[in-house]
Amino acid sequence: MQFPAFFLIIAGMVILLIAIGVVYYRIYKRKINLALTGSGTQGKPMPAPFNMAALLIIVFLLFAVLMSFVLGFRMGYHALDNDEGQIDIHAFYAEVKEVGTETITVKGLQLNDADYRSEFTFQLYEGLMIERHNQPISLSDIDKGDLVSIVLLTDISGVEDVFKIQLIDEE
Repeated sequence: MQFPAFFLIIAGMVILLIAIGVVYYRIYKRKINLALTGSGTQGKPMPAPFNMAALLIIVFLLFAVLMSFVLGFRMGYHALDNDEGQIDIHAFYAEVKEVGTETITVKGLQLNDADYRSEFTFQLYEGLMIERHNQPISLSDIDKGDLVSIVLLTDISGVEDVFKIQLIDEE
């Protein structure tokens, strides 16, 4: 894994702000010493070091916020370009074990991939496509022991949800 470049940028920014603060403090101290000894000319007054420190902190915070927006935007588009933000679609065949009012419990058939051979309980939502021969049916038309095809969608965050249930005729 590659070391994140923004850590180096933030560290460089912190070092730069500290260096600016130290140099300013030394110039301020020298100007005060020259003014106290009377050997220096009176020029424009310099702000106190604590004022300059507050200004540097504000500049740093503004830079950090801007950097977080730019890097977040860049990393988000990079994730999309690398197909990390795609939706996965999986389908498997199963035998219905139990049908509830808002749930369905199924057991995957042996012809499925190993990931889809066990028993699953899915929460169903209103408007879910339930079909038989490409014609819409209701959940009450599915009985225990029926064979179904279940299509699952997995979104970017890894949440898996039922997209479609299709009742299969045993012929």
